[in-house]
Amino acid sequence: MDLEAVLTAVGADNAILLGISEGGWTAATYAAEHPERISRLVLYGAYRRGAQARPGYDPEEDQALITLIRKGWGRDTPRFRQVFTSQFFRPDADPKLIAHFNEIQRVSADPETAAHYLRSCHARGDGTKIFRQLNVPTLVVHCQDDLAVSADVGRLLASIIPGAHLVLLPSGTHYFPTDRDIVTKVVAAIERFVFQLQRN
Repeated sequence: MDLEAVLTAVGADNAILLGISEGGWTAATYAAEHPERISRLVLYGAYRRGAQARPGYDPEEDQALITLIRKGWGRDTPRFRQVFTSQFFRPDADPKLIAHFNEIQRVSADPETAAHYLRSCHARGDGTKIFRQLNVPTLVVHCQDDLAVSADVGRLLASIIPGAHLVLLPSGTHYFPTDRDIVTKVVAAIERFVFQLQRN
């Protein structure tokens, strides 16, 4: 696993893992398999079921999105990537932030890689067993009005992880926050979680 290679390369023991969105699944899987190497786990906007395992999944719509990615992801115009971006940001979001997100998508992966990545994430089944096996202190952070992964999903995730703490943020973005007030709340929540456990 790439994550294990990185932790080994930097000599990380008792690491604090932060998993954002689908990265939460990866982080939780590693923490469940290697609790001796992970001291704490922070899950932001994470979920326990891939798209195909959720109620209301539409395979035709999913395939259409994958086709759009394959055909238009790498083009100079952001209109194809905007279809994907709109799932993460509200219409009143900062235009510069949306433009930045669109550009990050373009430069981070070619069309085939982006399509494969989305397909593999959506094909994940039900990870309830993985999250229930976690034996490390876990903080679940979720936005109250998350467009991509509802707050109810975050609440449910926190309820199935033994001893997990839940923090709901007054925000609607699935992307890691850039608003100063929200960022301050996220940092404060993580600091409380980490240092309180250290004191205990």
